[in-house]
Amino acid sequence: MKIARYILPLMLGCATTVWGQTKELKGSQSIEIKINPSYSNLMYESTNGNSDGEMGLGFELGYTYHITNRWGVGTGLRYQPFKAGYKNQNFNSTSATLTEPNGHDYTINQIINNKEEQHVNYLMIPVLASYRLPINERLAMRVAVGAAYGIATAEEVEFVEGTINRTAYFPKNDLVVDNLPEQTLGTFSNFINKTSEKQFGNTLMGLAEVGVEYSLNGKWLLTASFNGAIGGDVKNESAAIVQPNIYQSVTATDYVGTVKPVSMGLSLGVVYRF
Repeated sequence: MKIARYILPLMLGCATTVWGQTKELKGSQSIEIKINPSYSNLMYESTNGNSDGEMGLGFELGYTYHITNRWGVGTGLRYQPFKAGYKNQNFNSTSATLTEPNGHDYTINQIINNKEEQHVNYLMIPVLASYRLPINERLAMRVAVGAAYGIATAEEVEFVEGTINRTAYFPKNDLVVDNLPEQTLGTFSNFINKTSEKQFGNTLMGLAEVGVEYSLNGKWLLTASFNGAIGGDVKNESAAIVQPNIYQSVTATDYVGTVKPVSMGLSLGVVYRF
């Protein structure tokens, strides 16, 4: 018992030396640099099924003002890619009645067997409220919720594989025309006069994050967390599914309804208090 009385204080003293006194973090402000590997999707539904998401890598530069050692408010810049893939399997659609300059009425029939991919990158400006709960002298749990305004900075729509078959039917003459490439009639293995109009717009996004912070000293911390984001409808257009001389992809037509960017993933980074 006497030995324990001496050994226990010695062990505690060694532990204090190793771990350091970091209960009180220095500085009422901090900057954070993070990478965000995440699974993202442009979530939309159609009669044929749902879109499939992909993995992507985002980056974040954040600033937090610490009202107390537990509560803080923050902002910054976050770059996040959103990706989706969609397969059309024998999707058959017919246009409304169209009229040639010479007055002949016709309709276009379109059969699609393809895979499309849609990519859009967002620059997000977040506003977050955070709460930090110390677990021990070095480790703390952190929760943050808020919203961000997402600005669509770049987009790409790809016809990855498959074909589009288009024919025109003239009911007055009971005539089918199936091989006029200059009129986008025939079988094609790429986009047909892809539109230059933007398919995706800006949106307001909800954000949530839960994770831990590990204090290296009173100023430097490592952080790891799970995070999620969901946006409102970013669809810019809702054109007819079949149009003469053009194919816009499913996300630009009335084939699908709303298109919402969604992501779930990790956030890994370093924090500096000052």
